[in-house]
Amino acid sequence: MPAASSLDPYVAAVESLGDGWTFLITREAFFGATRFDDFRKHLKIPKARLSERLKHLVTSGLFYREVYQDSPTRHEYRLTQQGLDIY
Repeated sequence: MPAASSLDPYVAAVESLGDGWTFLITREAFFGATRFDDFRKHLKIPKARLSERLKHLVTSGLFYREVYQDSPTRHEYRLTQQGLDIY
């Protein structure tokens, strides 16, 4: 019997996102959040957890990082087409 994720696109999306925080970060990005502080303000998520989840999303190809300030270096996090498709 095939895995549930091969039958249900919703299950496949949830599995690729990993957990609730990752889904919520993706949702916030879909609605316009791009900066670390934006995600923190809207989600009340601990810094370490947010940093970990954003790295996961970038590594997974759902987000990409873009420098918006050089000193100190700060990044925006934006959904890739794959991230938009999953959302």
